[in-house]
Amino acid sequence: MGRTTFAQTVRSEEVRARREAMNAHAGAPGRWSAAPEPSTSAADRAVAQGEAWLDRYGVVTRGSIVAEHAEGGFAQVYRTLSAWEDSGAVLRGYVVDGLGGAQFASRGVIDQLRRTEDSRSGGDTPAVLLAAADPANPFGAALPWPASGSTPTRGAGALVVLSRGRCLAHLTRGGRTVTVFGPPSFDDAAPGDDAVPAEDVATVVGVLADAVRAGRVSPVTVERLNGRDVMEADTRAWVAAGARLTPKGLSVRG
Repeated sequence: MGRTTFAQTVRSEEVRARREAMNAHAGAPGRWSAAPEPSTSAADRAVAQGEAWLDRYGVVTRGSIVAEHAEGGFAQVYRTLSAWEDSGAVLRGYVVDGLGGAQFASRGVIDQLRRTEDSRSGGDTPAVLLAAADPANPFGAALPWPASGSTPTRGAGALVVLSRGRCLAHLTRGGRTVTVFGPPSFDDAAPGDDAVPAEDVATVVGVLADAVRAGRVSPVTVERLNGRDVMEADTRAWVAAGARLTPKGLSVRG
């Protein structure tokens, strides 16, 4: 009469283990807490958005807000930032040339920009590889893309190479299509293969190779270069910079 089956014994052991686990956590203070309810106030949302954009962009301009497709557009953000300027929380100034006077930044950002301008030297700033949609890339949002024969986008997976305030190159997802921009000019004509300096090409290849070695991106095989098939384009500067010309295209590896 007092015997139990094996299945009943297993179930009782499971119940005992669950009770012990529950009792172990019962006395843990602060383990559970109520989640705060989101605010439905328009003023609270405007403040949260303004703080997020100041942290995201450093210098908030009309172009960066338009690229966000925010509700109310730049006019609503302008009212919030102007109120903060009146209270001294942010500063307005002509920080980036060509983007108008409606530019807002925190005091810390302005001080950092001033220190950077005072200590800036010749060519010691390294080039960087960023996602095209990264807020640190102003091109395609706050700034227009440099003149080219293609239409670059800030799509998912696209990359850009930036150096000393210039956008040197744009790569589509996977790096199959690459657009290398020439130096700034007074007209809007797209640069040809011979208009792109060899040192810019070498910088682009070097940045990509470093990213591949670091494991940040996969090896790149370029199939189209500045709107043309690689086999029809002038690739001498690329080969001289370390890229390999293969039947599939220009290969850049670490």
